[in-house]
Amino acid sequence: MTRAAKPPSDAILITGFPSQEARAVLDQALRDDDAARVFALVPRGRAEGTNAMMESLDRAQAARVEVIEGDSRSIDLGLSGQRWRALAAETSRIHLCHALASSNAGRKLAVEEVLRATDEVLELARATAKRSRVIAHSTALVYGDRDGRFFEDDLDVGQHLRDGLVEANARAEKMLRAQMGSLPITVVRPSIVVGDSVTGEIDRRLGSFGLFLLFVTAPPELRLPSFGRSDARLNLVPIDFVAQVAYAAGKHTGSISKTLHIVDRDPLPSRAVFELIAQAAGRRVNQGTLASHLATALVRAPGFERLGGSPRSLLDALVGDAVFDDQNARVCAPHLSCPPLASYVGKIVEYVRASLGAAGPSAGPTNASRTDARTDARTDTRTDAHTDARTDADPARRTESSGV
Repeated sequence: MTRAAKPPSDAILITGFPSQEARAVLDQALRDDDAARVFALVPRGRAEGTNAMMESLDRAQAARVEVIEGDSRSIDLGLSGQRWRALAAETSRIHLCHALASSNAGRKLAVEEVLRATDEVLELARATAKRSRVIAHSTALVYGDRDGRFFEDDLDVGQHLRDGLVEANARAEKMLRAQMGSLPITVVRPSIVVGDSVTGEIDRRLGSFGLFLLFVTAPPELRLPSFGRSDARLNLVPIDFVAQVAYAAGKHTGSISKTLHIVDRDPLPSRAVFELIAQAAGRRVNQGTLASHLATALVRAPGFERLGGSPRSLLDALVGDAVFDDQNARVCAPHLSCPPLASYVGKIVEYVRASLGAAGPSAGPTNASRTDARTDARTDTRTDAHTDARTDADPARRTESSGV
């Protein structure tokens, strides 16, 4: 009797390093697929920065990861022709994450970098033997300053976008939608992304980092006001939950040619969110609320951008009231639900405090302890879970006139 041949293992390309989002997807891939191989595309000259990431993996996991120096914004991902063709021959899935060359990148540069990276990944997907799945990581902040209920197919809703990276994601989504008829593409849109629910790590480039930083650094005697509408729902999702849903969606055939909202299905009112962060930080929240126009003035003040990556897009969420339908996500990842903020807010506060040096050198978890903490927490979670001719092909110029 002839045994059936084992199906080939997946080979997954992840772009966007060294962002926390890319690292979270890598972590999920290694835990979810025991045999999957992962190609981590790291900006040229920054491969050494992946040492901590690789050291946090056990030997078996590290053996399945190949760090590739390149540039997702360059032709052929900045690789030699031979290496690019080999990558195309092996890759079965691509997670398109974005990490700007500079966290202070201006609006025009942000748009150009994201559009070029999207175009290059689509080119690679077309060249793969079986038309690789493309899972494009966007954001639900593409709705900008609009309020109301948004469905996963929505994109153009008459919104105004304050932030360059959010605008870039919205324009990239248009590129992706235009290719959905010929490539198996999935777009995932998380709401407001915060830190890791297990380790508390939070990327400084996230707009939400500034929110936590505000509470951690405020004088203890100062009562901080709430921002915007105290009854408006503030939809926060931890980065590890985003990676879980995105990875599950990338394996589910039902997500092809669809957009998925990755959200908290039971979001807290903004005042409750502020009170939880304040309590974890040992601060207090004033009974009053900072009016929307004053909150806007604060965010536009010189130097405020240094608090986090996209505070202006975060402001739209703080002063608005958006509700996100997530029917596609429910179908593709029915077993996953967002952990409540109360279960991890303290971890993020402690991470932010430690990153400022206020909690001493031992406050931050080591790579080994992070791995152990994640292993223990995932076990509990699973138990408790509801069980060369392209030189002139400049996508930024081609889409210059496209509105959002």
